[in-house]
Amino acid sequence: MRPLHTGQPFLLSPCEKLKETKTYDVDYKAQMKAVRDASEKSAELMADIHFGKANEINLSLGTLGKQGQFDRVYKNADGSFSVVECKGGASPLGARQGYEQCTKAYIESIIANLRASNKLTTKQLDDLDELNNAINMTPPKVKNYSLRQKFNDDGSLGDSVLTEYSL
Repeated sequence: MRPLHTGQPFLLSPCEKLKETKTYDVDYKAQMKAVRDASEKSAELMADIHFGKANEINLSLGTLGKQGQFDRVYKNADGSFSVVECKGGASPLGARQGYEQCTKAYIESIIANLRASNKLTTKQLDDLDELNNAINMTPPKVKNYSLRQKFNDDGSLGDSVLTEYSL
């Protein structure tokens, strides 16, 4: 069995490389989570750069986890909205109450969850109502994206991939 620490610097490497060390590293799950979290955070920063941080609307409940909340929502100059699901590495799109991320039904379930939370400010409720109205227009004035931040084989940040999904 290989020693856990050889005195060499440890480079966080991509998920596949970490999987290879699984039998030698008792902190495998923690390392995988750290890689996913760092990659998702990078995707959030890339979304802010691409869509403009100043255009972001805050619909956060202020809780540590983001379950039942949007990763990023931006209000565009033309009054339309961009909803962005930020993903790290090879993380797949998830689901909520049977609705896959990046679908109209998923967005509507998040809107309902946020409204039911009774934790939003008046400004947040106004923004949420605007988003809800925009998604129900024909055609919807909401664009839906996933932004995936990849890692290179050496563990450095790779390309960001922005994918638009139709509603």
